[in-house]
Amino acid sequence: HTLFVDIHGNAWGFGKNQYGQLGTAFSGASVLPVYGMANIKAVACGGSHSLCLSEEGYVYAFGDNEYGQLGLGDREYRKVPVRVADVKQMDNIECGWSHSILLNVNGDVFTCGLNMDGQLGHGDTENRITPQKIKELPRIHRIASGYRCTKCVDDEGGLWMFGSNIGSQLGLGDSELRSLPQKHAIQNVVSISSGGYHTIVKDTDGDVWGFGRNNYGQLGLGHQDSIDHPTKYREEFASIFGVRRQLTKAANKK
Repeated sequence: HTLFVDIHGNAWGFGKNQYGQLGTAFSGASVLPVYGMANIKAVACGGSHSLCLSEEGYVYAFGDNEYGQLGLGDREYRKVPVRVADVKQMDNIECGWSHSILLNVNGDVFTCGLNMDGQLGHGDTENRITPQKIKELPRIHRIASGYRCTKCVDDEGGLWMFGSNIGSQLGLGDSELRSLPQKHAIQNVVSISSGGYHTIVKDTDGDVWGFGRNNYGQLGLGHQDSIDHPTKYREEFASIFGVRRQLTKAANKK
């Protein structure tokens, strides 16, 4: 499914709506309005759930909630947007396949939902049905999510990774999951983008690095071998795609 925001702060959606992830009772190929919210500035789509962030810093959730990924204190799915209680002053939102990541204006990260691979970052594999703050992280500036993993960039450009690593998408030299945030060797990161099982980052020098699953050539390195450590792209490659000036975006696909 797909959500987007128009210039007036209204959310719209289209696609599959089995669990109410479009925030409406209807579904199909037509673009449909998502009612019950205003002044929306950002949206995020998981496998079958959705989050919306308002200009006031409130988060609205709807869709599948099997693992508590809506953060509403239960596991009941919602067909219309419901404001997440006790969540205020949020600055960014991200969705994994069945988990949610919230970043507030103070740089604190909160997670909820499926945690089978430690993607919530709390040192265990227990699911959470309400957003819980990750205590082990410093002040965070950016967040990104893969299929069942989470990635954060702190105010100093440090890169933190946790969750599933089955495709070596954490770039830590192995394929072992991490249930606690682990700081990466890459420094001075200014932007990050995550596919389902691969990662692209850019540093302050304008260098672009990729790692993770590469069975379809999604890393663009000229081969189909997966990479378990950061590999730098050639400068001419980065220049062609303009990644020295803007954030590269990787589709959240397997």
